[in-house]
Parts: sequence; structure tokens; C-alpha cells
Amino acid sequence: VEASQSGNTNYNAATSVSVTFNATDTSKDDQSITFDAISSTTYGDVVTLSASTSSSLDVTFELVSGEGEISGNKLSILGVGEYTVRALQSGNDSFNPANPVDVEFTVEKALLTVTADDQEIEAGDDMPSFTISYSGFVLSEDESSLDTTPTATTSVTSTDTSGSFDITLSGGDDDHYSFTYVNGTLTIIEVLSSLTNSEVEVYPNPFVHSIQIKKRGYEEAVIIDVSGTIIVRSNQIESIDLSPLPAGIYYLQVTYRDGRSTKTKIIKKH
Repeated sequence: VEASQSGNTNYNAATSVSVTFNATDTSKDDQSITFDAISSTTYGDVVTLSASTSSSLDVTFELVSGEGEISGNKLSILGVGEYTVRALQSGNDSFNPANPVDVEFTVEKALLTVTADDQEIEAGDDMPSFTISYSGFVLSEDESSLDTTPTATTSVTSTDTSGSFDITLSGGDDDHYSFTYVNGTLTIIEVLSSLTNSEVEVYPNPFVHSIQIKKRGYEEAVIIDVSGTIIVRSNQIESIDLSPLPAGIYYLQVTYRDGRSTKTKIIKKH
């Protein structure tokens, strides 16, 4: 029932007041509803609604506020923000309708993990196009569902300098998703000439499985990692198998019969 007053020349219209009540049949028993609380949830979840009546009659549900769909006792969450769900029981020949019971809860944005994909180029190459991977989409959505997609950038402006550089992410925005960013790595590999000095020639460089050394009086070759640890020692004349080594930067140190030695940077690729 709604009470209202439209006002007159001296008074503004009054704010309407509504009162809701159930008209009961005194020949029937009353009943009540117990509606279990709903914990805060996230976009895309399916919530199981749980309510019971003192009469043991079945309860139905309706979505009062918030975006979603109810099927039986399952609520599919299709939005974010404040939600209200109402539990109802209309009664039967023995019981009056129960007073509706509302439950309120909050729906948070779903968490999306956004990762900048690693890139590897040789010094002097054009800057690559950075790509992004996503994890955490719901409801069969994808990157095209986002209001604003993140962008991947790096602080490096030239590819002439070798090394490893962060690929960072920023700028993503969406009504239904929050973002966690995972940096990628841009690796710029220094390209060395096959002929490293007048006495030793090593190829290919960079390499994948093995290197070839053109012998000019050397006695021993060792492979040293960037920490200075000798990891391979060889006196083979033509080839050194380095396939077990992980990708990275190493040094080939060649020692000659007269005691001299030279050191050359070599790079193992994936």
C-alpha cells in the first residue's frame, strides 16, 4: 500500500511512503523463511542459494538487484557491485505466504593475470612487436571483451646494445576484471663474427648443439659460464658437443702450446 500527498499552493508534494504486508488466512498456519548468508563472490561465479521454511515447503528465489540469472537455486553472476536476492514462499492450503527474506552481498571483479611474452632478437634487428598472454577470463570471454587492453613496452629505444631488458605492462581497464601484470624479458643477443682473432675461428656463433674450432696450435679448449666456472673441458680438434648446456652466454677459452690463451664469447640459443 502506498500513501501519497500531492501538495497545494502552500505545500510541496510529500514523499510517498509504501508499506508491504501479507494478508493471512487465520485458518492457516504461518510460516517463516531462513535464508543463508551469501559470501562475497566474483564476476562469472555461479552461486548456490540455500534457504528453508518452517513449513518445509520449497523456496523460490528472485534477483532484486544486480545483473545475473537464476535457475532453480543457482545464481549466475553477470555483473559486479551490490546484489540483493529474495527468498519467497507463496503458501498452500495449509500455510499462509511467508514474509520474503532478502540477502545482500558484494560481487568483486574477476582477477585477470596478464603476462608479457618473452622476446629474443639479435643486436641491430628491428624492435619486435610485443605480445601478451592472458589467464583468468570467465564466461567464455577473451581479450576482445576488455574495455581497454593493456599495452606492453620496454625502456630500450635501440637494439644496438645487447642484454636483457624488462617488458612491462600497463593501461588495462575493464568494468568486470582487475589486472595482475607479469613482466616479460627482451633479450638482445650480441652477434659475434665467426673469426674472433687471427689464431682461432669458432663457428657457428650463436650455436644450438655444437661448435667447431679451426685448430691453429691449441692444446686445450674450455667452456666457462658467466660466473667464471669451467663447465666443459676438451682437447678435441674439430668439434665440441655443447647440446646439454642451457641457452645463455658462455666463454670459450683456448690455450695454446706455448702457454698463451684467448677468450671468446659464445652464445647458445634455444
